[in-house]
Amino acid sequence: MTRDTSGVTFEGETDGTVLFPLLPGYRTVCYRYCVLADAFRKRGYEPVLLVNDGTIDAPMGRTVDENHSSTAQANFYSRRIPEKFGLETTLLSDLLPKDAETLAGRPVADIDIERFARASVRKHHKVHQLTLERDDINASYRRFVRAGRLLAHAVSSLVSETDLVAVLAHEPYYVQGAVPMSVAKQHDVPAYSQVWGLRDGYLLFGRGCNRSPLPQYGDTTLLERELTTPLSTDERDQIDTIMQRRASGHNLAVDYAAHTDETVEAEDESTLVGVFTNLLWDASLEPEQAVYQDVFEWLEDTFDAVRGRDDITVVVKTHPAEETFGTNESVRGWVTDHGDVPANVNLLEPTTDVDTYALLDSLDTAVVYNSTVGLEAAYNGVPVIVAGDTHYRDLGLTVDVESQRAYRELLADVDSLEPDAARTTAARRYAHFLFVKEHVPFEFCHRERSTDQTLKPVDSADTDRGSEPFDTIVSAIVNDQPVLNPNHSDLLPAVQR
Repeated sequence: MTRDTSGVTFEGETDGTVLFPLLPGYRTVCYRYCVLADAFRKRGYEPVLLVNDGTIDAPMGRTVDENHSSTAQANFYSRRIPEKFGLETTLLSDLLPKDAETLAGRPVADIDIERFARASVRKHHKVHQLTLERDDINASYRRFVRAGRLLAHAVSSLVSETDLVAVLAHEPYYVQGAVPMSVAKQHDVPAYSQVWGLRDGYLLFGRGCNRSPLPQYGDTTLLERELTTPLSTDERDQIDTIMQRRASGHNLAVDYAAHTDETVEAEDESTLVGVFTNLLWDASLEPEQAVYQDVFEWLEDTFDAVRGRDDITVVVKTHPAEETFGTNESVRGWVTDHGDVPANVNLLEPTTDVDTYALLDSLDTAVVYNSTVGLEAAYNGVPVIVAGDTHYRDLGLTVDVESQRAYRELLADVDSLEPDAARTTAARRYAHFLFVKEHVPFEFCHRERSTDQTLKPVDSADTDRGSEPFDTIVSAIVNDQPVLNPNHSDLLPAVQR
């Protein structure tokens, strides 16, 4: 089988190629990729900016309630922004043979494209539970499977035709990010993901070899070292300041808290338990190591465990993103329509005036599926039960149940949980590692609100050799190391591979 790779040109000697899939071409993602691609180019690597030329018809980057103009915008940005940086783009069709549709009908060995397609369909239709019998959902699913198969063959072609040294993707549980990273792993090519940091003006980088490719999940070896290393006085002061600023709404990439100081108090000295949920179609719910694969099953068990208990009061704090981004399947709707919610369970709407951080101060125990709030609760000494697969699970800072039965039994005996100094210490060390050492400064993009993003001008000198954070980013990625804040890159020799 012959492949037409005429769209890929490499002039002169390079140290290898780096793939940036601009799929879809979100404006801010294209901008970040182009800044990073320029940095790689100036350090001797050939960036391959892969764009969709209509070969894939799956609605990547568009939800069911958006019109096709968002797709047109993405296609425009994926060409226009690289052009402004003097970067060439590679068309997806250039990496596929003329009989590409034959490939689209074949499964790809050792890559679970169907799983990634299901995650993509959840996002597109804004639902948690998939009903493939529905014609519209089934049609979307088949389009995403086709997209994943074609993308896998395109990236495989790039591997065979070039000296691919790294893949840098986004949205690593959807087809557009998961497939390139999976192909890279098959060929022992370092695979990375990147996302907005939890602090404004920073990026987080994940790796395909970590427990999860989501950027919040850190390197296991490095984490073990950090969790056994005491914080200095300056480090304790630094992370205390960061966490206090988070609670007050400062320096956040996205701020969902109400900041009203309003809270909920338990009646009759009962144990107050806060249950914090997620946006149901978010990719953070995709990791496979969760005790509950279905969020509603988790909530049902939560209700059953506390039903009839006058000594336990439960507050279900629904995620504000249900209102901010909209959803066709919500925790609020599920609880409202449940019909048998225990009398001691209280629902807080996504638009509630109750302040998340004030609520944490009132809780005896927090329960999370996959929420950063659990880390913040643990940091403040509140016992935290994890029923999902958070990035801070199994690190000694939370109570991590291993089965659904264990979860029900623990929740029924929740008043036995007490603050634990060792867990709090672990939470503070981990928080410092996450918010300080893993956050890489990136001053060229800022998020003023959850949906408002500002791009800052880039001068040529900003990405030149010798400039940070780009020396650190490029070196870490091409050497298959964790990407850390340049001020803490001295940690890397301990985890070199």
